[in-house]
Amino acid sequence: MTPEIAPYIDFHTHRRKGGDRIEVLNVDMSNGATNEVKAIFDDPFSVGIHPWNVSVDRATNDVAIERLLTVIADHRGRNLVAVGECGLDYVSEVDSNVQYAVFVEQLKIAQQYSLPVVLHCVRSFNDIMSALIANRVERAVFHSFIGSVQQAEQVVARGYYCSFSPRSLASSRTCEVVKRIVPTALLIESDESEIAIEDIYATVARLRGCRAEEIKEVASNNYKQLINNDKQ
Repeated sequence: MTPEIAPYIDFHTHRRKGGDRIEVLNVDMSNGATNEVKAIFDDPFSVGIHPWNVSVDRATNDVAIERLLTVIADHRGRNLVAVGECGLDYVSEVDSNVQYAVFVEQLKIAQQYSLPVVLHCVRSFNDIMSALIANRVERAVFHSFIGSVQQAEQVVARGYYCSFSPRSLASSRTCEVVKRIVPTALLIESDESEIAIEDIYATVARLRGCRAEEIKEVASNNYKQLINNDKQ
């Protein structure tokens, strides 16, 4: 019997490229038109409100949250993988307190529906970790992780995941994380890059001194573990 070959998992992408891979499309609910394109929900996706797109107007944010809840209600148990990307970006011009309020609201929604969260973290690591702990978030993925070995160790200690993108691999500090992180915490993504997911896997494999097929199996197992814990 031929052994099953693990697919390439592109855990977080802003555009599907198709082919023999699983691609989790990021869908942002700050744009109402997005919800009208039903085809985006036909394959795996995550849904959230990016911190860049948080509004200073509370009513606008409330509308986006309602869209988010509607999509979760319509697609939970089908192709919906996670809530996000959401998080904090302290380089953004959006007021950090407003960002935080909308972020925590999404964490509570994820907990309510037993969904993982996909995190956008820019110069906000400690605040994000504190929010995750305070809200008892059990499953989280730091997408396009850029950080230190010590930060990655904190992520792993909580049972969370680091997902690595081309932006991650452009950082020598983060490449050290790729080399040292435990396999059970590793995911891979293309994010906004046009680089083929196969090439990203090859780079990660080279850094870890193994074959790309081994990384495919690791990422596939982690993806299954992440999404199969949902209490439907």
